[in-house]
Amino acid sequence: MNLEIAPPPESNCQIYVGSGAEGGDGCDEVGQYIHGPHSLILPELSGVSSALMSSPGQTKPLAFATTTPLLIKLVLPILILSTHGLFLYGQIKPMWRLTQRVHVDVWANATSTEARVAVDTLKIPHENEYNLHQVKNIRTFTYAYAIQELWKAKHMPGKLLPRIAAVLLGIFSGLWPHLKLVLLMLTWFLAKQPIRRKRILNALSVLGKWSLVDVLVVCVMVGVLNLQWEIRAETIQQGVLDNLPIVAQGISTLYNSQDICSQALHYSCQNPSKLKHKIQCHACLTTVETFFKYPLSSGKPILKGFSTSGGGEAELFVAGLNGIYSFCGAVILSILLSLVVDWYDHRARDHEFNNTAFGPGRGRLNTEEHDSIAPEVSGTLSQDHELLLSLTVPCGVDHRSDADRELDRQILESSRSRSRWISTTASTLTAFFILAAVTSTTMQRMVNGALPSLLHDILGVEWTRSYSFLQLAKTLGAAGGWDWLLMGTFALFIVVGPLIRSLLCFMVFNKKHEEGSSIRRRVGRKTLAAVEFIGAFCAWEVFVVAVLMVDLLMPAITSTIILDQRCSELTNDSTCLEVKFEMLYTFGWVVMGGVFLVLVSQRIRLAHSVH
Repeated sequence: MNLEIAPPPESNCQIYVGSGAEGGDGCDEVGQYIHGPHSLILPELSGVSSALMSSPGQTKPLAFATTTPLLIKLVLPILILSTHGLFLYGQIKPMWRLTQRVHVDVWANATSTEARVAVDTLKIPHENEYNLHQVKNIRTFTYAYAIQELWKAKHMPGKLLPRIAAVLLGIFSGLWPHLKLVLLMLTWFLAKQPIRRKRILNALSVLGKWSLVDVLVVCVMVGVLNLQWEIRAETIQQGVLDNLPIVAQGISTLYNSQDICSQALHYSCQNPSKLKHKIQCHACLTTVETFFKYPLSSGKPILKGFSTSGGGEAELFVAGLNGIYSFCGAVILSILLSLVVDWYDHRARDHEFNNTAFGPGRGRLNTEEHDSIAPEVSGTLSQDHELLLSLTVPCGVDHRSDADRELDRQILESSRSRSRWISTTASTLTAFFILAAVTSTTMQRMVNGALPSLLHDILGVEWTRSYSFLQLAKTLGAAGGWDWLLMGTFALFIVVGPLIRSLLCFMVFNKKHEEGSSIRRRVGRKTLAAVEFIGAFCAWEVFVVAVLMVDLLMPAITSTIILDQRCSELTNDSTCLEVKFEMLYTFGWVVMGGVFLVLVSQRIRLAHSVH
């Protein structure tokens, strides 16, 4: 039992008597804080909250509580079982697919004498049309495949960190979603003690969002592993002309002159038997070797003699499949079910408190039994629905001097002002950090390998791309369709949730207040409920873990798309293609914003519990 006496008016003191939140069974001693010279000991009230907390009416599970509508009693268990099914479907079905798509229509016609002689030597027509329309599924990924790749740790730096990530992914996206729903079902049907039930629901609310790990991994993959190259024939021609020595070196590294001529003439030029073939091979080999040796003087006149047109697009992207959409919907449904159970838990606790503590319809204790102690008694609930009794009692005569009373008032006001300044500053910084984290570029995609390097050097294709949370969310929904579900999920938990929660905290600590009022008087149950509700949709800590997993998975996945030993001869990079994803130093905004948001939200929770 705790007792607080707030600063009184001339002759009365306001006293708050509570049952204590530790054991949930009440206590028999009255703790006290006295403002003034007199100590008021109220042992008679110590048994009130104990009786209330152990009331038989409070031992009903929510599934059988009178405050729970019949429809909810019937539908909620069905929804929990259905969510189990959605999770299981998402875990066994393909989640995403790596796809290559190429659509190209290009024309190249030899118009000058040099160009026509060169194509005649290679037996190539003067007018050439190249058409390529291809959609190729490179690889399909399941939930089990992601864990398997992390555990094998191929093409990854070390094995310890990837295997830790594999275990975490298995727990948070494999075991935990089902375990959470089982605990929610048991709480719904079996949990009787209000305080214990509340603690279980709070834990499920905090930990429930960790099922998002796999969803956020796919969200980052879809947004980042989206490589596009817009092909224009004129741009390619000019790029090759500007970098002929590099192009000649690259071709000579991959192919020798005999291979090129044999492929162009459709017969071997190594030891041609026919005289006609010998003459044609000699002319072809001379042309190719001259180009390799003198690319600028021999190659430029030929290339300038071509008229080019047309173009197209080549794309490498990740497409979401039914598995990830099902899993994503199951995560959102699971979180919403937790909030619904929490809501009806609040209703049941309020109903039981009002009917048990104050009697049906009365709203206050029967004070006739305690007239000798408290002329007026009213009741309220703390955050944990701990019984708080507000009593107005005579305080007696204050024998302190005016100077002592003024000193006490100044000390109290100074303490309140300092607390208000700290809370106001912290909430303002939180809002600033969150806004900066959402809008600033905090992540970067880099594309390495022989082929991207050549395209960058010759054609100026820029592969590096930076992302903010907002930009990543927009990229997720670019393909439309069911990818809008991924975009909405990412935006809700990574953008909208933290922004709204930081705004609520800012409003709580920066709204106008009466002179001398404390912070706790501005934090009501509705305010706390709003902050806690939005908190279920803030998942930055989950996103950080997802980014670390992507950082491990991305190189292992992309380095095996194109396997050719000759790539190591083109550049210093031994791979043909490798995509990396990393956090920039500006990701510190995310870290600072997340830490401040947790601290400020905790400050609101503590202020409410005191109030």
